Amino acid sequence: MTLLIHDANVLIDLIGIDLFDAALDLPFNMSTTDLVRREIEDPKQARALAACINKRKISVIASTKQEMSAISDCMNAMPSLSIADSSVLYHAADKKGIVITGDGQLRKAATASSHCGPWNALDSLAARSDQGYRSFPRR
Repeated sequence: MTLLIHDANVLIDLIGIDLFDAALDLPFNMSTTDLVRREIEDPKQARALAACINKRKISVIASTKQEMSAISDCMNAMPSLSIADSSVLYHAADKKGIVITGDGQLRKAATASSHCGPWNALDSLAARSDQGYRSFPRR
C-alpha cells in the first residue's frame, strides 16, 4: 500500500475543514512525523490528530538520533524548509513514501526528489465527497 506522509499544513487544513477522518479512510498508509506532530499546537487540532493516532488511522514516524542528523543535513541543504518539513522529506525518501503538503517550498523539494504526488489522494477524496468534484486542479 502506498505510504503518504503528511506535513502540518495538510493536517491542519484537513482538520479545519472537517475532512481529516474522511481523508484517513482513503486506501493509503497514512503517516506523519514526530516533528510535524509537535507543530500541531492548537488544542482542537491536537485532539483530532491524537484521536486518529489512537484509532490507528494515521501513524507517527519517530526519528532516531541518526535520522535527526540526516534531517538536520537536509534542512541545512535547503534552508527554506523547517526541521519538521525536512523530516517529512527525509522519511518519504527513506521509506519510499509520497509527501502530502500544501507548502510550496516543501512541494518543490519533494517534486525535485520525486516524492510528491498528492493528486491521486485528493482526487480519491473528492470523488467521495458529496460536493461532486471530479478532480483538483493541477498547478
